[in-house]
Amino acid sequence: MNIAETRKKIILEYDFAGKIFAEEEEEEEEVMVVSLKDITEQKLAEEELVQHRDRLEELVKERTSQLQFANKELESFSYSVSHDLKAPVRHILGFSDIFEQEFLSMIPQKGHDLLNKIKYSANKMERLIDDLLNFS
Repeated sequence: MNIAETRKKIILEYDFAGKIFAEEEEEEEEVMVVSLKDITEQKLAEEELVQHRDRLEELVKERTSQLQFANKELESFSYSVSHDLKAPVRHILGFSDIFEQEFLSMIPQKGHDLLNKIKYSANKMERLIDDLLNFS
C-alpha cells in the first residue's frame, strides 16, 4: 500500500472500555464506551519513515560497494607502484655492489665515500617505499 492509496482511507484506532451497568429505578442498562482516534497521519508518517529507511539502506549498500571497488583499485595501484619504484632501487644497489667488487682496488677513498652515500640513499629510498606501502 503506498501513500497515495493510504490517503484515501481513514485509519482509526479504537479502545473498548468494557461494559458498564447503570442502575436506574430497578432497570439495568448496558452501556458500552468506545473511543475513536484518527491515526491516519501517524500511519502515513510511519510508512514514510519505512520508505526513507529502505532508501538509506540502499544508499549504504551502494556506497559500500563503491568503497570496496576503490580499495581494490588502491591495492592494485600500490602493488604496481611498489614494483615500479623498487626495481630501479634494487638495480642501483646491485650495480653499486658489482662496481665496488670489480673496481675496489682502483677506487680512491673519495670514490668509496660517494659509493657508500649512493648505497645509503638507495637503502633509505627502499625503506621509504616499504613504509609507504605499509601505510596504504
